[in-house]
Amino acid sequence: MHRPTAIHAASVAALACLALAAAPAGAQAVTLSGTNVSTVPPTTPARVDASTTSVIYYLDLHAGAADERFSVRLTPGRFATLGRADEGASVDGPLQFALSGPGTIGKVVTEPTFGELCSTRDRAFHGYATGAATVDVHLPAGASTTLAVRYAVGRRAPWVDTDLRLQFAFASALVGEYDPTSPLFGGPTAIGPAPVLTATQQIPAVATGKRKIGAHLLLDATPAGTYGEDRGAARKIAARTAVRVRGRLQPATAGKRVNLQWARPGQALRTAARVTTSKSGQFSTTLRPPGKGQWELWASYPTQSGRLAADSTSCPLRYSVR
Repeated sequence: MHRPTAIHAASVAALACLALAAAPAGAQAVTLSGTNVSTVPPTTPARVDASTTSVIYYLDLHAGAADERFSVRLTPGRFATLGRADEGASVDGPLQFALSGPGTIGKVVTEPTFGELCSTRDRAFHGYATGAATVDVHLPAGASTTLAVRYAVGRRAPWVDTDLRLQFAFASALVGEYDPTSPLFGGPTAIGPAPVLTATQQIPAVATGKRKIGAHLLLDATPAGTYGEDRGAARKIAARTAVRVRGRLQPATAGKRVNLQWARPGQALRTAARVTTSKSGQFSTTLRPPGKGQWELWASYPTQSGRLAADSTSCPLRYSVR
């Protein structure tokens, strides 16, 4: 599991050139003194698709009549909003910060996330587990500045239910200590009641044109298997138990092939059945475990025509066969 640590961040020229040139104009997000009225939420640039490796979030900041020193806490959303398994958060970072306009970025502290891995197999690492991050910011009096922060979105194409929300909260507090030469020296200033703001990212509900999104397979069975590697003991079943497998494809797409596979932990997948999705994206069949011992039940979306990228279930179902 990825566990971010505390880092020091400065304005990054490469990020500023790439990202801030595309920052939306006039998207006022928050005024840090006075009335603190939020008129437009934070923004992100464009839709994500299978080729997207990172997302940049923008937040417009407006200082009052005096210098302001405060912290911004950034909290990512859940990994996915459908299914029974929560694997952590959907973005990894923050990777970089930059300011477009007057101001200074101070220390950044990223909290660890103790999410449980779905599987030790690399193919199951669809997203990342990311903790909330807090960054110190100094704004000169009267400054209007855009804060940009870059996050990675995962190793695989995003799903339609990938949660790419990023929440911004503000505090009259600093996470770092600074010497007298720093604009952040002197401790935090009092800011008014700043609202909590949320930026999100659009994921196309249907893959069109050249865009691709990940095929998200949600898997369930009777008897129910155990999700994940560390979520309790595997479900115990008899060797000849008939396992009724059910699942659905997101986005719902008819006529797509899905491979149902057994594997011993850490060993090769064995395809036990091939099913086809219905109009609502659902599929079902009955399987029996290949033998005694520890087994994982997987569903995989193989490469095929259409605009869905090949993918696998977020979590296998684990059984202990006796």
